[in-house]
Amino acid sequence: MTRIAMSWFDMEDWLKALITVLGHGLFRAAVPTEVKAELREHAAAVADRSQNAAWVRDLAAVLDDEPLVVLNPRARRGYALTMSGVGDNFQLHTLLADRLVGDSDQGMVPGARPDRSWVAAATDAEPYLGPENPALRRSRLFDGHGAYVYPEGMPADIRTAL
Repeated sequence: MTRIAMSWFDMEDWLKALITVLGHGLFRAAVPTEVKAELREHAAAVADRSQNAAWVRDLAAVLDDEPLVVLNPRARRGYALTMSGVGDNFQLHTLLADRLVGDSDQGMVPGARPDRSWVAAATDAEPYLGPENPALRRSRLFDGHGAYVYPEGMPADIRTAL
């Protein structure tokens, strides 16, 4: 019983190590999908008692080199993309708007492009923008079955059309 109790205190150190390595795409690519699914499941079991476990749960769900098809029904156009390192659907919204919004005569999606600071925060800059510059969603996304993709969710949880 003592070893079990003491392992609870060691857990945070292991979770911190996992957060560090799971933050790197090359490491995530080396971990088999079934191992990441198991890691996500176990971390989710204690995520309500450990913020670090919640981070591990979410990092284990990050997709890398994942094919993504975006359809614009109004324009009757489709876009084949590859998604890597996207942690949540709000980040996905921002990055899709950055890549796809532009001149419709050039095959792009009409609309307002996201502020450059939002894109930087969604990629490689400090993610906190502050209250004076909140990132705003530019579009509504739907999954392969027509269900709304909530910005608070994760790309790994988006249902596919298959």
